[in-house]
Amino acid sequence: MAVQRVTASRSSQPSRSSRSSRSGWPVLRTPRWMLAGAAVLVAGLVLAALPQHPSASQRAADLRGVVHDLNTDIESCAGGVNDSLSALHEIQAGTSNDVRTAVTIANTAAANCSPGNNMQMEDLSSTRCRSRWPRSTSRPP
Repeated sequence: MAVQRVTASRSSQPSRSSRSSRSGWPVLRTPRWMLAGAAVLVAGLVLAALPQHPSASQRAADLRGVVHDLNTDIESCAGGVNDSLSALHEIQAGTSNDVRTAVTIANTAAANCSPGNNMQMEDLSSTRCRSRWPRSTSRPP
């Protein structure tokens, strides 16, 4: 009987490694390295979420890229418009009376300038330009 008392008294005392809640279920503690890792993760997410403003050289490079893309997209349409205007000026000046050819040139130029017939014009129609200038009263010229 003395043996039973010793084991009973040992089992009734909570050990240091396993703590239990009021309901009797064991409570597991979160390791400290995991808490430190979570803190580092949160700090990294906060730093990544901070806004980054582009420098003047980055804005200039972006603008040059947009202008280059716009010029490339417009060139395919500009040739037909130039030909149409040349034919119109010749008819108005009286150096040419070939109205049928001028209308054909204008219709071809109009077809080349539609986004449905020209991939470059389709790219141009989907281009979005956003203002990246700082919100202040002074604007660049």
